[in-house]
Amino acid sequence: MAPAAFSRPEDLNRFVEVREGLHLHCCTTVWNTEWGYIARLPVSAFLVRHKTKPHDWALIDTCAPNEFSILMNAIHEFLTHAQDRIRYICITHAHYDHTGGVRALLDRYPDSKVVIHVEEKPFACDGHYLHKANVRVPYDRTITLRDGDQWEFEDVLEFVETSGHTPGSTSFIHLSSKSVMVGNAVMNYLNVSGPTPASTWHWGDAMKAIDKILSLEDRVEIVFPAHDVGQSGVHITRVRDFRRPS
Repeated sequence: MAPAAFSRPEDLNRFVEVREGLHLHCCTTVWNTEWGYIARLPVSAFLVRHKTKPHDWALIDTCAPNEFSILMNAIHEFLTHAQDRIRYICITHAHYDHTGGVRALLDRYPDSKVVIHVEEKPFACDGHYLHKANVRVPYDRTITLRDGDQWEFEDVLEFVETSGHTPGSTSFIHLSSKSVMVGNAVMNYLNVSGPTPASTWHWGDAMKAIDKILSLEDRVEIVFPAHDVGQSGVHITRVRDFRRPS
């Protein structure tokens, strides 16, 4: 299935199927710079369904705090069955523009858990400051993973460590659609690039993370950056061209 085009304004306020079984919602976050310049960036969230439990869903990232009500409305309109629920809230990294809806979602879905890399847990749970990562998720509502760890959605979403932008940055492969959601490991704002250097914890590791994503090329076709001006993902060959220009 080809990526859908967000050609209508109303698409930006709902979940759209961009690959088979992969549904994307796009919010906008506003960055105020020290020079007074206001940057508006698209921020993506994704929904995927469990293979054998049709009413259980996983959400990847939760947009910025100023947009979480829009995200909640989009979820409400998309999950229409009375038994539909978000079982897992998967966080690519704990910066504020990816965790803005976490607390509201935990309240709305009391059986849900936050899936996060073990190295990102201090920023999600303890309020350690890292570029406004100050979410404070209750410890008993988290599942911490590393590469190879098993979890309930592992047949749908593969957890991949891609640290660099933050200590516990994570990507999630949607296996059936050969897509990978990479958070800020790759960006597609003005063009395909690595993460923003000013907000990146370790640049060398961030480049290694991109190389790791490229190593998935036999299983992945489309890379979905969290900040994607097209909202349709980029082919993995475009990421390779950025990392290894001819």
